[in-house]
Amino acid sequence: MSAPFIFSDSCQKNVSRSDLPGLFLAIGKLNLAAREGRVQAISISGKRPTYARELPEIISCAVTGRSRSSNSETVSSAVFNVSHYIGSYSTRIPGRDGSSIVTIEIIPRWGASILHYLLRYTTGIYMPPDANIGSQASRDSAEWILTLLWRSVFNQALRRFHIPKEYRAKRTNDRFFKGRLDVHRQIRENIADQSKFCCVHAPLTIDTTINQTIRYVFRLLARNRAYAVLLNDIAGYDERLASFGVKARDVRSEEVDRIRYTRMSEGYRPLMQVGKAIIRRFGASTSAASPGETSFFIDIAEIWENYLQAILTRHLPPIYRVINPNETGGQWLVTGQRREIRPDLIIVNEEGVPVAILDAKFKRYTSIGKFARDGVSREDLYQMVTYLYHYGEGDVPLLGLFISPGGEKGDWHPLENRRNHAIGVLNFDLGKWDDGPFDINAIKSYEEEFANGLERLLGKFRQDCGLSHAN
Repeated sequence: MSAPFIFSDSCQKNVSRSDLPGLFLAIGKLNLAAREGRVQAISISGKRPTYARELPEIISCAVTGRSRSSNSETVSSAVFNVSHYIGSYSTRIPGRDGSSIVTIEIIPRWGASILHYLLRYTTGIYMPPDANIGSQASRDSAEWILTLLWRSVFNQALRRFHIPKEYRAKRTNDRFFKGRLDVHRQIRENIADQSKFCCVHAPLTIDTTINQTIRYVFRLLARNRAYAVLLNDIAGYDERLASFGVKARDVRSEEVDRIRYTRMSEGYRPLMQVGKAIIRRFGASTSAASPGETSFFIDIAEIWENYLQAILTRHLPPIYRVINPNETGGQWLVTGQRREIRPDLIIVNEEGVPVAILDAKFKRYTSIGKFARDGVSREDLYQMVTYLYHYGEGDVPLLGLFISPGGEKGDWHPLENRRNHAIGVLNFDLGKWDDGPFDINAIKSYEEEFANGLERLLGKFRQDCGLSHAN
């Protein structure tokens, strides 16, 4: 298996001409798998369920150069664009010398070095202070991202829910009566010895598939010493499960799919999703000889959205309230419950009136632009206009902002026929720490500065709308 193709930002660099055909074929299989629902898309919060039909094209490509010979024409160079999903995909493709494994990895465009901090902030879990050391050392590793995510959802599940338990049917044949009598077995097995009872009872046990999966995933990750900083405290929990009688066995990904969740164990569903991805990537069944596909993808836009929500909730003054429609539910755009719309974040005032619609785009937007190629894409712009017309009223100031993690601070402009409605770009430079040291105090100061800047922008926008009325 050759080294993986690593995508970051919007370009795959240093692809040799000989590797392009295999990469094109792997990308085609990846996009087909996404459309058919065979790509595992993980939601860390469960707020944004992903459906196969709604998955974007994970990677798109365009040919930028061709080489001609006397008998044929070959592709010499290409440009690749990635969506807002990060993760890994491996598949087997045919070749002249047999088949080979091609692996594609997509890492964050911005904030790779502080991804652990984003997860800690958005999920409210504890992360070791020196976790950023491993993150910076392995920032180009999809495996590190997967391990980091598992650590995050693991703590989230343990903080909110009890250890999973279930009633499991057990058949016995002894001198003590438990549960109910199995009449057919009793007649067949104890017709000569009526001092025994064939019974069926269901004792409560902790030795469940969920707990067995946690132990198995921990063993898989613990084999790599680079992840030790993330797993030290989890080792104690593994020992606790062992003391409760949870078996240490290999769990197949198919068993994870068959888990039946209850209200007591529903919170472990995201953890099992990530665990399944780890089993498929690190487990004994995953090898160079495996004929199938393995994949995991994480919606980095969801992490970005949750991070912004946490920042603004913490730093905006009490006169504003931040609402996430993915938590409260969206609204129908067309009668008959057709085409539900869900802005990422809505900021309302004390009266509950929306004053801002925030669209957390994990794209490099710096301005609205005169044309789509100069700034916000046509699709995103029209989507924001729909939000403004649906949630706003003509005489109430409402500002729609795209929050981008890259570039300098942006701008905003009123709509032509609704001057009290405006669309703009506001940047939070998430990548400013990618090439420098991790400074927690500097990050917290920048977060507060960002929230204060948004507050000032809302105030200025209201003033401008008031001046327009006066005129």
